[in-house]
Formats: sequence, structure tokens, C-alpha cells
Amino acid sequence: MTEGHTLSHELLDELPPSRNQRSIRQLLVCTGVLEERNEDLERIPGWLEHELADKPTAHASLARPFLHWFLLRHARQRAAMRRHPASADRDLRRRVSVALDLLAWMDQRGLALADLAQEHLDDWTAGATSQRRYLIRYFLQWTTSRRLTRELTVPSIPSTPSCCLHGSPSSFGNLPNSPNCGRSSREPTQVLSGSSRAWSRASRSRRTA
Repeated sequence: MTEGHTLSHELLDELPPSRNQRSIRQLLVCTGVLEERNEDLERIPGWLEHELADKPTAHASLARPFLHWFLLRHARQRAAMRRHPASADRDLRRRVSVALDLLAWMDQRGLALADLAQEHLDDWTAGATSQRRYLIRYFLQWTTSRRLTRELTVPSIPSTPSCCLHGSPSSFGNLPNSPNCGRSSREPTQVLSGSSRAWSRASRSRRTA
């Protein structure tokens, strides 16, 4: 494998991602042959190249700089500020995959990036079966900064009423009959003001008295 080549992380990255590849890399790092690196981030470019093998050249020419100069650049900056950075590879892969999904959807409709309008984006997100498509905001942030697309607004993730998640339906009045019930989404975070927290503590004290 190394004939005519210097053994390096980049050389290993050319191999298809697999358990054997990861084991060989770990062995070479542990024995000091290769320097340690943040595998959560640095293995993503190799993954992308295999993902792009059957993708149009135009899509690859967008996905590569989006990953290298936007996603990885910011992820490395965040990792450098943390002693034990959290794993980010899954999140970054999802953002790239969603971007490729949008580009494929646009190709089917004969749309170029410069043609992408708000109604197109709304139609695409409305057809989602999960919250995954809302991650397109990262790709559009990058394309807008490069003036490849106009200013677009990614719709907010639909909220699910509290009645659909917990508690007795009778305690929420007619909310269970809302058409939004049953829609999978992220529950909004409840934020209490200082006075509300104080009232809540006082109420608990009176009940326990």
C-alpha cells in the first residue's frame, strides 16, 4: 500500500472507510508512526469523497468547499477551544447530506442555485418526513455568503403542543384536538423569569407547610 508513497493519515484516508481502516490507523498512532489527530473531524473528508463517487460534478464542486472551508473550519476552531471536544462527525455529515439532497431535488426540477426562491425552499421543507431537512440552513448560510443564492429563510421547526408529549389531555382544554398534535418536533424550552421562580418556590413552601 505504501510503495512509492509516504505513510500518512492522508494515504489512509484514500481507503474506503471501514473497521479495518480505523484499527490500522489507531495502531499506527499508538506506536508513534502517525501523529494523533481529531478523528471525529479529520475522517469526514474521506467519507465525503466516497459519497461523491456517484454524484454530479456540479454537486461535488459545491459540497467540497462547503465542508472544508465552512463546516470543518468552524468545527476545528470549536475543537481547539475544548480540552475534550464533543464528537461532531455525525452532525457535519448530516449537514452535507442534506445539502446534497437539496441539490438533487433542484436538479429534478431544473433549478440552479441562483434560481432557488423562498417558495421552492418552503416546498422542499414541507415535504420532509423528519426534522433533518431543517439542517439546510447551514448550507444556505454558506451559499448566501458567497452570493450563490439570494437571502432565504429556513422555516422554523414545527412545534408540538405540550399535550401531545405529557400530562393529562383534560388539563389542556381543547389543545389535544389541534391539527399539530402528533407532529414530531422539538419541544420548546420553558424559561421562567426570576419572579416566576420565586412564586413557584413560595407555592411549594405553602403546600409543604
